[in-house]
Amino acid sequence: MTRTFGNKMKELFSFSGKADRSEWWIITIITDLVAQLCLIFGLISLETDTSFRYFKAVGLFLCVFVALWLSISVSVRRFRDRGYSPWLLLAGLVPVIGWIWYLIECGFLPAPRSKQPRKLVRRTVKKPAEQGGDGDAEEAV
Repeated sequence: MTRTFGNKMKELFSFSGKADRSEWWIITIITDLVAQLCLIFGLISLETDTSFRYFKAVGLFLCVFVALWLSISVSVRRFRDRGYSPWLLLAGLVPVIGWIWYLIECGFLPAPRSKQPRKLVRRTVKKPAEQGGDGDAEEAV
């Protein structure tokens, strides 16, 4: 099944669903870098004497808002994937201890295995041809 660009964008900005570790790492690193660069350029543009400095600053701060939204949405989906309530994201507001716990939970620990039983697949195995017997006999295992 192929995903279109629009569907993937909806999934990125959505708080529903689940996110695996690789998706969390990729989005977290990209959004952190984008947010830091936008904040730096936004603060630099406020110090310039051009007439468009406020428009530049507002545009860059909106970019930071979008990056923050993406980061929060992927973290909520990652907590859901780990089997926790997304409200535990607020524990990241606790300095140092909350940050370390958040990084370990989202970035390093795998999702717990599903408690549903594994689906058994029925395979068909051919019997070896017996002398004088039919070689096309099949037996379900």
